[in-house]
Amino acid sequence: MRCGDGLFRCGCACAARHEAALRRREHEAALRRMKIVAHALDESVQIPGTNASVGIDPILDVVPVTGDLVSASTPCVGTLFDAFWKANVRNV
Repeated sequence: MRCGDGLFRCGCACAARHEAALRRREHEAALRRMKIVAHALDESVQIPGTNASVGIDPILDVVPVTGDLVSASTPCVGTLFDAFWKANVRNV
């Protein structure tokens, strides 16, 4: 195999460079996937009339709120906090 084949196991002196380039591409692809998921979870839905956006994470958390309202508990405050904190986007 030749170095120009782009295979990191080509047996040439630059095999370490090929392996590093492959790892870098894998890390970049993983980071792109994480950013897509973070965007979906935290800021995929624009709130009409505002500059604010929320994602599917707090929207899905709101579904059981009906039971919370009946029992007079306050987990919905945590849901509202999650909607605007955007922890997934901050972690990426």
